[in-house]
Amino acid sequence: MTKWSQTEDDFIFDQREAGNSWDWIAERLIGRTKSQVYNRYNTIRMRRPDMEQSKDRKPRKCLSCGKSFDSDHRGNRVCPPCKNTVGWQAGISDLGIIA
Repeated sequence: MTKWSQTEDDFIFDQREAGNSWDWIAERLIGRTKSQVYNRYNTIRMRRPDMEQSKDRKPRKCLSCGKSFDSDHRGNRVCPPCKNTVGWQAGISDLGIIA
């Protein structure tokens, strides 16, 4: 696999901002697959200061206890007190699913 170039990184970000799909972008990057492009985008996004995730905290309802809490991002759906329970840390949530 060849090393990613700055030109490719810029192209990926520009095209995603324009609303193009992963498939569309990958078709235009010779030798890159859809999953490679997707993974590269997310890896670089975390490293770029201008692409940091939103620092806005939003109130969300905990999926475990139902209480409202301030969440850093949309993937955070369980409040800190619930995450600190022995069951959660062991990988078993109150929802009966493996965390």
